[in-house]
Amino acid sequence: MPFSANFYRCVAGVIGFTALLYFRKGLEPLREAMHDKKGLSVALATTIFGPFVGVGFSLMAVQYTAAGIASTLMAMTPIIILLPSYWLFKQKITWRAVLGAVISVVGVSLFFLA
Repeated sequence: MPFSANFYRCVAGVIGFTALLYFRKGLEPLREAMHDKKGLSVALATTIFGPFVGVGFSLMAVQYTAAGIASTLMAMTPIIILLPSYWLFKQKITWRAVLGAVISVVGVSLFFLA
C-alpha cells in the first residue's frame, strides 16, 4: 500500500510539473534536456531512489512500527550523509557538522520520549 500511494503522488507530481513547464516556458527546455544522456540518467536515478523508494520506505516504516521510531530513524539523514559527502565530494567533516547532525537527531527523538 505505501508504494502504490507514493506512485500516485509521483504521477500527480509529473503531471503538475509538465503543466507548469508548459505554461511557463513551453516544452522546449524539456526536449533539450532529454538529449543530455548523462544528466537524464542521473535525474532518473535520483528520482527513483529519492522520492519514490525513499518516501515509499518511510511510509512503510510508519505503517509497520511506531511513528516515533520511524521518525527518529528518518531524521538520521544528516548523520548518514556525512561520510558520503567526505568520500564523494571531498568535503571536510567538521565538529560543527557532526554536532549539528547529532542535535537534529536528538531533537526529533525528544518529541517521542513520553
